Amino acid sequence: MTKTLRKGSKVEWASQSSGFNKVKSGKIVAVVPAGKKPEDYLPNGTVPKSSCGFGSPRNHKSYLVQVGKSYRIYWPLVSHLNKPITVKDRIKTRKIKRFAWSHGEGLTPCGFGGLVHYDDHRAVVKELIQEIERLSK
Repeated sequence: MTKTLRKGSKVEWASQSSGFNKVKSGKIVAVVPAGKKPEDYLPNGTVPKSSCGFGSPRNHKSYLVQVGKSYRIYWPLVSHLNKPITVKDRIKTRKIKRFAWSHGEGLTPCGFGGLVHYDDHRAVVKELIQEIERLSK
């Protein structure tokens, strides 16, 4: 999937380090063309997040991201970048999770934080789809 993002776009991505998962969000400060070194596109006064630098050039367009007002710049994988979730979407997600949990009764994860019996799985999925459609209106 090719993503078209621009300098100044807000993005977020999930990162993992030392067994901890964290969602990072920031602003694209530079677009790095395919085959180019990201160090050549660093804004003045900034450095790579890693003390080892960014590594080898990538064979596709990529993006440098500044998190907050830090002088350290990240070079996340393009496939991991997403537009930030809005507050409205976060509320919908919480409502769907609560709905799924309140309908869960068994041993099988249903993917929304609840547990259901195999026999009840289809019914719960159908209800979840209806709830998602209702909340999306």
